[in-house]
Parts: sequence; structure tokens; C-alpha cells
Amino acid sequence: MDTYAELRCYFGLTACGNLPEVQFDKLGQDVRDLDLGNRARQMIRNAIDASYEGKKSYRLTIGFDSFVKDETEARTLSDFIRKERLDIELTFTLCDVIHGDLRFYRNLEIIGLKKRDRSWLKKLIKDSRIVTSLNVGNPYPWVPEYAQVYERKIWKDASLKFFE
Repeated sequence: MDTYAELRCYFGLTACGNLPEVQFDKLGQDVRDLDLGNRARQMIRNAIDASYEGKKSYRLTIGFDSFVKDETEARTLSDFIRKERLDIELTFTLCDVIHGDLRFYRNLEIIGLKKRDRSWLKKLIKDSRIVTSLNVGNPYPWVPEYAQVYERKIWKDASLKFFE
């Protein structure tokens, strides 16, 4: 995957089970560290799938400043972009385990896009009307100029990055 855009859909957390407190970016490549990362990934997959299927067997909490409101919206957006004949991967980035919570970012990777495609991608996502946070409009209607500030904040939270 040489060239792609990454959109941060949401910050999530789930119960860590019996994982110790750890920062995943500080782990090495030994067997114990790799096993810890694999167990964390499986716990996240289980929580995400259970949430998407409406099961309450796993707890998945979405951060309040997230680009999408839940896993269903993330997958709907992924399917919509896929219809534009783009290759998509829904991934996640492990953050850490702290205070009994396994924290991570849910990402949407759009393969083949370059920085020059930023405006097109933002317009495509906005025009899809899938992302609730973009459809809310100005939360402070008595301050009309805040509409643009609010939209910039939403895109900043989404942390749209391009890797070439």
C-alpha cells in the first residue's frame, strides 16, 4: 500500500480483559509483545463486530469528538466510497491500555488517493450526507461565521492524512 489517504473515523475504547497497562507504540518485536498486540487486536475486533451487530456482549465506547457517530456510520461511509471504485480498508490503530480500557483509533484507508485528491474526497464525503457531524450544521446559529470554524474543527478531528 504505497499511496493512500487515512481518515480517522473515531476514537474508541473497550474493556481490556486481562491485558496489562501498556503503550502499544513502545512495544518491541519479541514474542510476548507481539502476542499482547494480537490479543488486543482480537478484543477490538470482537467489540467492533458486536457493536455493529447490535450485541451487548462487548462494550464499545465512541469518543464524543469523533468524525462518525458509530461503527455503522463508519461502515456505511466505507461502502459509499467503495462504490466510487476506490479500494478501502477499515483498520484501527492501537493506542494503549489504561485504567481497564483498551483505547484505539478506527481508521478508513482509501488506497490510491494523493494529496491533490483532498478537496474531491472531502466533497464526496460531505455530499454523501452519511457523516452525522457534517450534517448538523452550525451548532451556534446566533454566530453565523462559526459554521466554517465548526466544519474545519470536524475535519481536523478526522485527521485526514495522505501517505505517498
